[in-house]
Amino acid sequence: MTDDASRVRVTFWSEGGATPMDPALARHGLPEQGLSPAGSFYAGRLAVPCGGLMQLTVTSPRPVRVSLGGMVLVHEPLTWRDFSRRVVVQVVLPVEAGEWPLLVEVGPRPMHPQWVQDDCYSPNREKLLEQLREAVPDRMEIVGDVRPGATGPALTMRAWPVQFWREGRLYQHVTVRQLAEGAGLTTDPRPAIDQLAKLTLTVSEFAEPAREGTTAEEAAGGVRRFFVPVGTPAPVRKVGERERRLEPIVEAAGETRLTLTTERGAVTLPLVVYEPRGRHAPAREHRVLSWPTGEQLQAEVPEPILPGDLAFAAPLYRAAWDMFLQLVKDPGPTSGTPNAYIATGAHFNFFQFVWDSCFTTMASAYAHPVLPVKATLDAIYSRQFDGGYIHRQSDTRDALPAIFEPDFSPNPPLLSIAEWRLYQLMGDAARLEKVYPLLVDYHVWLRTNRRLADGTYWASGLSSGLDNAPTQGVAHPDLTAQMAHDAETLAAMADVLGRNGERDQWLQEHADTAAALNRNLWNDAIGFYTPRLSDGSLNVNKVVTGFWPLWAGLVPTERAKILGAHAADEKTFNRYHPLASTAADTAVYNPKGEYWRGSVWAPTNYVAIQGLARAGFGKLAKRLARRHLEVMNEVWLKTGALWENYAPDAAAPGSMAGSPYCWTALGPICLLMETLLGFEPEAGKRTLHWHLEENAGGDAVGVRRFRLGDALLTLERRGDVVRTHASAPITLIVHHNGTTRSVQLNAGETRLQLGLKE
Repeated sequence: MTDDASRVRVTFWSEGGATPMDPALARHGLPEQGLSPAGSFYAGRLAVPCGGLMQLTVTSPRPVRVSLGGMVLVHEPLTWRDFSRRVVVQVVLPVEAGEWPLLVEVGPRPMHPQWVQDDCYSPNREKLLEQLREAVPDRMEIVGDVRPGATGPALTMRAWPVQFWREGRLYQHVTVRQLAEGAGLTTDPRPAIDQLAKLTLTVSEFAEPAREGTTAEEAAGGVRRFFVPVGTPAPVRKVGERERRLEPIVEAAGETRLTLTTERGAVTLPLVVYEPRGRHAPAREHRVLSWPTGEQLQAEVPEPILPGDLAFAAPLYRAAWDMFLQLVKDPGPTSGTPNAYIATGAHFNFFQFVWDSCFTTMASAYAHPVLPVKATLDAIYSRQFDGGYIHRQSDTRDALPAIFEPDFSPNPPLLSIAEWRLYQLMGDAARLEKVYPLLVDYHVWLRTNRRLADGTYWASGLSSGLDNAPTQGVAHPDLTAQMAHDAETLAAMADVLGRNGERDQWLQEHADTAAALNRNLWNDAIGFYTPRLSDGSLNVNKVVTGFWPLWAGLVPTERAKILGAHAADEKTFNRYHPLASTAADTAVYNPKGEYWRGSVWAPTNYVAIQGLARAGFGKLAKRLARRHLEVMNEVWLKTGALWENYAPDAAAPGSMAGSPYCWTALGPICLLMETLLGFEPEAGKRTLHWHLEENAGGDAVGVRRFRLGDALLTLERRGDVVRTHASAPITLIVHHNGTTRSVQLNAGETRLQLGLKE
């Protein structure tokens, strides 16, 4: 309805006041229902031109409570983690003509935490905040009209960008709140009833009514929740397009008509249909997965055979598997999250982070098939936006991106590396076929929106995962190296899938990005990769992700030697517990940790150690891996816990650390299996590489129940003899002291005389 004669108008809007009785509420305030920074209460008058059924849309950039004629119409929250930035509520109410008093109470405008503003650098933040202030002005909107003479229910309706798939159909959450009848706004003589007792919701496209999912808590608050079937809208953006959004809001992709039928009659309202995420995810509909008990898991995972000097690691190894089961969460079938998954950490509850989940998968992959090892990544893919973007952190209870900082905030692009780990252990090429297009779209989004003209990439402290590290700059070596590594991994996937042209393109991108990194982000004065500052100079702080180019295979030999020396230096990174996240000779270094200003972190230790091994510094890699596990064990014996991070200069948790934490399993599982025991699986080729120590002594070393694709293996070495048992044929390639020997293992037992010289 657009007839001016039926339109309602706000004819007065006050200044903001501290209380409902503040004299400021009698004075004219800002135009267009503007809100002042300090004001909590506002008075107004709403002119209703005629009696009938009023339909209002109330929009607020703050949490809001709106009363009209003494009746509470709107009472809706808005949290700082919500990228929507606005409350939008539709109000339906029988009214009489007249000017009705408004009283509006608002909370503070949601903003990211002050510690993020102070400690987590972003080169884009101030510009973005200015753009947000223009795009989402700090003012109320109250617009609507009256259907003259009409009657109907008294209620409010709010559409949420929360969706889930069921039986091939997309459903969207809608909440409805009953309003009190009468209260001076109408002379309706009918007795008050529970108008929503027989409430049904239908949309024009489907005969099926909405399904109700009201919780007991919502019912006690007078709220009803429904799941409304909606058609699947067309994509709202294309892969390769630059983002037009300022932040990863879930955009409106269409509109339908929603009819709410009650005992007081029916009303039809416009319903925004939001863009679905995860259109092409491997799992969209919720499924119940089988998770083992602790006893079942411990009985099925690989069992390391440890020599005496590594025996201390066995309890850590078992604790890591127990931790994974402690962290399993299932938000439920209407959350939009398709299954239970391994959560980030106990203190993050239902907030899931991308790079944490990738590292978790790399460790948990060793437990296939007893653990549903794809589940955690499947939860991530279910939230991929049209255009390829995946946000660093989501609330799995509604599958929506969660703010820690304004802006897009993509975590390090490690999904491809996690998937490649699954492939190397499982040999499941069909899985690669499913996820490869999703990984390409994500890579293209980053290349389109984060690559600079010189071929390097920029990140923020939070998007990089380094939070408060001293990584100020406008171009960053970590994301640049990660994008090169991602390209290299996508090339390997393309090769498996027979996409040779794409493989060659990815390899060229890897080479081009390596050249850009080495040309622009090597700080010759300190011998380290550091961010470039806005004036063209280079950041002088050494941060542990400066080792990331080693893992990506980007570092020239002479520079690799310099990085190796830094990793071994007890004055910088090789502290009591190596490797410190910020070098000890950096001004902000904290010997107790202070998160990324010194704390030792499992993922960056894993990256640096793997990188050193790739660059040919195997002995140093083993020494650092062993020391990392030794100090973890010291802390384990004191606290009985695996911590998010550790103090660099003592056997203690970091000064800002929670427990348990998913990725800490990288040390007891991955570094133990790969760096110290030397196993390198290639299930796609039915091949296992074993990198043997120079001298294993007389102790047995190896592994039992190692799964390589469908083959179950036991390998045990004593001195020069290896005994194996394989459930299916594989190739074993033994690497020792610069020599290589390939052996075909048939099903059953095999005894090998290595004949290797120490």
